[in-house]
Formats: sequence, structure tokens, C-alpha cells
Amino acid sequence: MTDAPVATSTVPPAVAAAPSTAPRKTQPARPAPRRDAGSLAPGLNPMAVLHALRRRWKSAVFFAVPAAVLAAAAVWLLVPATYTAYAVLGIDASEPKLVFDTAESKPDFNTYRQRQIGHITSHFVLNAALRKPGVGDSATLREQPYPIDWLETHLEVGPHRSPEFLKIALTGTRPEELAAIVNAVKDAYLEEVVHAERNARMTKLANLERIFEETDEKVRLKQSRVDKLARQLGSGDSKALSIRQQMSLEYFAQLQREYSRVRFDLMREQIEPNSSLKSPSESGALDVTPGIDSPRSALEASAAGSADPEITLIARRIAHLRDLISRFEKQVVDKSHPALAEHRRQLQTLESQLAERMGEPDPAGVEPPTGSAPRPASRRLSRRETLQRQEQLLREEVEKYSSLVDTIGTSSFELESMQTELAQITKISDRVYQELAALKIELQSPPRVNLLQSADVPQKKDLGKKAKLTGMAGLGTLGFILAAFTLVDVRQRRVSNPAEISEELTLPVLGSLPPKPLMPGDAAMAEWDASLVEASDSVRTLLMRPAEDGKLRQVFVVSSAASGEGKSTLAASLARSFARAGRRTLVIDFDLRRPTIHQLFGLDNEFGASEALNKEIEAINVVQESGHPGLWVLTAGGCSKYAVEALAKGEAGRLLRELRTEFDCIVLDTPPLLVLADGGVVGKEADAAVLAVRRDDSRIPFVAAARDRLTALGVPVAGAVLVGYRSGLQQSVYDYHRRERALAKA
Repeated sequence: MTDAPVATSTVPPAVAAAPSTAPRKTQPARPAPRRDAGSLAPGLNPMAVLHALRRRWKSAVFFAVPAAVLAAAAVWLLVPATYTAYAVLGIDASEPKLVFDTAESKPDFNTYRQRQIGHITSHFVLNAALRKPGVGDSATLREQPYPIDWLETHLEVGPHRSPEFLKIALTGTRPEELAAIVNAVKDAYLEEVVHAERNARMTKLANLERIFEETDEKVRLKQSRVDKLARQLGSGDSKALSIRQQMSLEYFAQLQREYSRVRFDLMREQIEPNSSLKSPSESGALDVTPGIDSPRSALEASAAGSADPEITLIARRIAHLRDLISRFEKQVVDKSHPALAEHRRQLQTLESQLAERMGEPDPAGVEPPTGSAPRPASRRLSRRETLQRQEQLLREEVEKYSSLVDTIGTSSFELESMQTELAQITKISDRVYQELAALKIELQSPPRVNLLQSADVPQKKDLGKKAKLTGMAGLGTLGFILAAFTLVDVRQRRVSNPAEISEELTLPVLGSLPPKPLMPGDAAMAEWDASLVEASDSVRTLLMRPAEDGKLRQVFVVSSAASGEGKSTLAASLARSFARAGRRTLVIDFDLRRPTIHQLFGLDNEFGASEALNKEIEAINVVQESGHPGLWVLTAGGCSKYAVEALAKGEAGRLLRELRTEFDCIVLDTPPLLVLADGGVVGKEADAAVLAVRRDDSRIPFVAAARDRLTALGVPVAGAVLVGYRSGLQQSVYDYHRRERALAKA
């Protein structure tokens, strides 16, 4: 039998031990209890939680199931059924178009859809929805202190059956108002966002028309200026103007060289009028070198030797022009180039002037005017006069071509800049016109967002949410109560396995006693008895070892921290084990207030330890045989206050000294150490103490307090025995005894 468990919720107050002699033995200070490295808090780790749930799940379920049913029923009755009203919008996967792609931004589908969801739940749209008649005054929204915030939170916007379908839904208890609110939000979104996008496109079209008109006007003005400048330059081709400028520059350079030479000759003539050196002009041989491919005519040859400086200059200019035209005809492909045509015209004019000066017909076949008077014969000019006339004519020609070259260079650069700017403006104008034309057409395409379904008044109650809340309430209550029971048990830090005794309490674990079968039967009880024998023999083997001083221990006190932890069962089992080992064994029940030993052995409890302590009878005279060979029992007897007082005065020591000579081994069953002081008083007279620790009942702080009390009294603590714990090795004991019974039957 085992002790009946007694529930204790608080640590019992410490009871001072009775005065006694000095302790015979002291133990060294024990190290502080070690904690599991994985512990979340003292006594709290995953394994502790699992063991607590294992211990308390039955009692927790006993309370939790009715509470969960009540909570679920309350939620089902109190939470009203809801309705859901919704509207559906369609969003095209890509921007609709008729023909052209416009320059408008085209976000991808997911980005565009998320943007529309944000628009629907924005304060701008929700404010517009609340302004609609009958929406802001609805009871659903009047109940809310902040209707817009409530709508923003409770309005559900998301995909509906397909990513291209957008659902606007609202759940509540008033179906008509729900449909009205959803439709108001839908209409506000279409008006404020979708239609606004189309209005923005119309505004863009108007801006494009204005920009096109402005750029087109700039193109016309710029083209007019380019045409005017081209007419002034004689050509609008920048390449032609460049060739013309190059030809004019070369001709201008030749004129400058001729002008410099004539001025040099004139200066020399002024300084040395009678110089014997003659310049080419004196001898009439002017440097008129015609082009390679342009033969000199007889008229030009005679003009080269003429004494008239004007004729000589004209001949020289003709020669230069012929040479220039010949060289540029080799460079350009187009023989009718405007620059060449201009120089050919100048050449023809000079040839006509030369023929007119020489009094001969125009080489080009132009006859002098009819009736014109013959030119008078000019007198022979001096060399100085000739040079002066040449210098004057060349200066006029140089000044003329200098201005012409500057004008051509500046105007050609300006023309090229204007043409470049005109091309850029024209390109912009064309691009604007293309976008304008495309947008005019694409404005006829349908919008990307369109209405598929307006919100109807819902007729069907939404019981799914109600059922979900009901289930959550039931499961939540069940889980809360299970968690509460588990947490309370974890906080009590009950012993679950031998490792906790050795690690938390630093107590040697002498062994464990298997739990009694829940459904006793002959076979089950036989297996339990066999396992109990083996377990107690293992503990007895450890206790029979010599003490530290080499002496064999004779008196063992068996106690516990609190009641109901199996100390009496352990004491009886150890006594039987010592007797089986051939030692004369006596078990004494010193738990005078709640004796149990006589029940375990089926003995009479009329006289026993109480009477021996009061000296009413000799202890040896009330010792009873237990029915087991070598084992005797001294029951508690009739408990009285005198017996308790005698126990406190140390009469237990006198009693034990008398019995030590009669028995080899004495096992003492004492009251719980933390409940009464009797256990400590009796324990001082023992050679060693054994603590009974019941699995799932004993609490680590209480066991530690009992251990510390024995240590303080100088009682050597041999170790602890875990009661009600079945180890894996004990299952092997069952298998051995089962095999023995099978062999016996065979």
C-alpha cells in the first residue's frame, strides 16, 4: 500500500527541533543546485512543461471542456450573423489601345492594381463616398466615432476569382446599408479616379495642341529667316557656301599678293626713278599665268603687254579666275556648282570689259553698241603712273573682296546654325504632332478599369465568420485553461524523473520504486510485487555499504518532505529487503499521529512505540512478527500527547539504544520533515537518512528544504528514492518474471 496523498498548497512553517545533544556527524556544505542550460526560468524548460501537461491534462480537461463549451455557446448566441455586400471591378492586364502606343506611362499590371486598391481606400475617395446622399447618415457609420478610419480598416479590397477582377466588400449586420456604402465607394472611385484619369488625358491633349501650335509657328519663322539668308548668299547649301568662301579666299589671297607686289614696285620707283632694273610691269610682262587647262587668247596676250594698267589688271584677274575655275572643276563633281557658276559669270564679265578696253569685239560674241564712238587712243603713260593706277585698282578690288569674304564667312556660319536649330525644332514639332494624332485616336479606346457588378443587397447570412469566432472562443478557452493548469504546475516544480533529483538537488538517487497498477489484477499485482522486490533490493545494496568511517550502518530513518510521498511504502519495502538479505530487521513506526506500518503488514496497533516511549512497557515486549522471515515490526501504538512529548524529550534515542543490541538493522518510519518536528528528532538517532520522493507529487523546493533540515541536524543523507517511477530496466524485470511464470506453467 501507499500513503494517501495530501494536497499542500503552501510551504508549512518551520518547526524548531527539540533540544538535543550536539550532532554526531556533519556534512560538508553542498554546492548550489545546477540549472539546466536550456531553462527559460527557474524550473521552466520544455521538458518541465511537457511533464506538467502530462500530470495535469486530465484535471485541466475536466474543467476546460465545460468552460470551452460554455464560451463557444455564449459567442454563438451573442455574436450576430453578418452579411457581406460587394461590388466587382474589371482591370485590364494591359492598357487598352486602338492603334498606337502613346508616350503615357504604362505601369505593369501588379503595380497598377495595387495603386487602384490604394485609391479605393484613400481618404480622398472615402470622403467623396460619405458626401453622397444617405451614406454618411446611415446607422452603420453613425455608430463609428471616426467613419473614414473605420471604413479604411473594414473595407476589404482585393482580387476576386481572378487577378483581373477587383472586389470591394464590406461586412456588417445591416444588409441595405452595406450595399449602399459599397456602391457609394465604388461610384466615388470611378468618378474621382477613373474618370479623372480620362480628364487628365484630355488636358494632355489640349496641352499637346498648344505646344504643337507654338512649335509650328517657330518652324515657320525660322524657315523664313533661313530662306531670306539663303537668297542673300545665293545658296542655301552650306557645302556650296563653303566652296564659294574657299574660292573667294583664294582669289582674295592672289589679289593681296598682286597688291603687295605693285606697291613694292611703286615704292622702288619713287625711291629710284632711274633704276636700270625693270620690273615685269616695265617690260610689259605682267605675271599673268593662265590656268593649265585654259589657253590664252590673242586678246589676252596682247593685253598682258599693254601699257594701260587697267587692261593689265583685268587680264591678270581673268588669268586668276581661269586658274581658280580650272582647279575647282577638278575638286567638285557637280560642274554646275553655284560657286563655279558665279566665277564663270565674273570671268565672262571681265572678258567683256577687256574686249571693250582693247577696242575689240566681246570674245563671247557681244558686239559693241551701235553708234558708239570709237575710243580715243590713249597716250603712253609713264611707269610711275602705271603703277599708281594699278595700285589704286588693286586696292579697290582688295577692299571689295575683303568685305565679301567676311560677309560670306559670317553669313554661312549663321545659316548653318539656323538650319541646325530649324532641324531640331522641326523634329520636336513632328514628334509632338505624332503624339497628338495618336492621343486623339486612343482617347476613343475604353478605360482600363470598368464596372462589372454593382453591390446588391445581400440575402444570405455569413455564418462562416460566426462559426470561426465560436471555434476560436472554445479552443481559446480550452487552451487557456490547459495553459493555466500547466503553468501552475510548472511553477510548483514537481519532480518528474531521477535526473531532476541529481541535478537540481545534488542528491544521490539510490533507485526508484515502480508505480502501483491502475487496474489491479492477479498478474499485474504479481509483476508489480516482483518489480518492487528488485527495486528495493537495489536500494538496500547501496545502503549496506560501509559509512565513511568504515562502520556498517544499522539504523536508517525513512522520511519525506510532505505527506503522501510514499515514505511508509519505502520503509516497509526496505525492511523486507534487509530481512531477505539475512539480517535481523526491525521496522518501527514513529509516525505516531498517522501510523501506516501496521496496515501494510496487517498487524494489530493496540500497543507499540507510543507505550514504549512513555515507559509503560518494554519495547521488546511489543515487537510483533511480520510474517516475513527475519522481519519484526514495532507499530506506533496508541498515540497520546504524552508519547509526543516523550518523543520530543529524546526518548527515541533511549529506545533505539535498547533495540540496537537485538537487531542487525532498524528501519524508522517518521512523519514528514516539513510538517512535524518528530522526523528531525528521530532522525538524529539514525546512522543515515533516506528521502522518499514521489514522482509528480514531490516538489523540488520542499525536498531541498527537507534535505537541508537533515543536514542541519547532522543526519547523513544517504540519498533519495523516487517512488512511482518506472524505469526502462524495470520493464526488463517484468519480462524476466513473465518468462519465469511461463516456464513454471510448462
